[in-house]
Amino acid sequence: MEVIDCTLIPGTSRYCDPDAEKVLSKLIAGRYSGIHFIDSGNYHYLTKLFTDPIPYPFDLLLLDHHPDMQEPAFAQLLSCGGWLRNMLESNRFLNKVVIAGIDRKLSSLAMDFPGRVTVICEDEVDDVVKSGIFPGNNDEENQTARVPLYISIDKDVLSRDYASTDWDQGTMTLESLEALMKAYSAEREIIGADICGCFPESEGGTCEDASLNLDADRRILRILKGLTPA
Repeated sequence: MEVIDCTLIPGTSRYCDPDAEKVLSKLIAGRYSGIHFIDSGNYHYLTKLFTDPIPYPFDLLLLDHHPDMQEPAFAQLLSCGGWLRNMLESNRFLNKVVIAGIDRKLSSLAMDFPGRVTVICEDEVDDVVKSGIFPGNNDEENQTARVPLYISIDKDVLSRDYASTDWDQGTMTLESLEALMKAYSAEREIIGADICGCFPESEGGTCEDASLNLDADRRILRILKGLTPA
């Protein structure tokens, strides 16, 4: 395990200013492989920075209660709410994206990228898992020719029975999370993964919140380690 301390870097919470982006990119340069824990959802934009150096085509599986595809309020700033839009517009190696667990009211944001983004709203997850038919996972391409996959998880996609975050949360169970991860990662290389989402003490989080989130992190880590390699 390696710990990268970013606590003294200014200009990073929710919005990442250009100077901070340069510092963070340098700190995590070349570390896209492996499993990364990146603290609160306020820093989910780190997924973009982790994946920027990937030098070949890849897909992204995003498990999140929010699509993170908002138009930028400040054009020069990377944000936790719009990093995926930025990534889709700027990363020439990002092939296709599946977003699972989002609030249906936010699903229209994905319509700006037809053919590249598949959405599974939170109220569809159970039916998708039960049916075994996973949208965007079985297209005309040969299964063995699929590009590698990067997985990003925000624990706000989970029900409050499983995690506690400082953002509004979805209703997904860890069992459904596992089913989705296994389905979309089957028979392909997993490049790397990251996990964010917590309830910081500074925002009112308690020891109970921290304990619940630690249990979720451990279970997600076991799921990731158990994914079948290509």
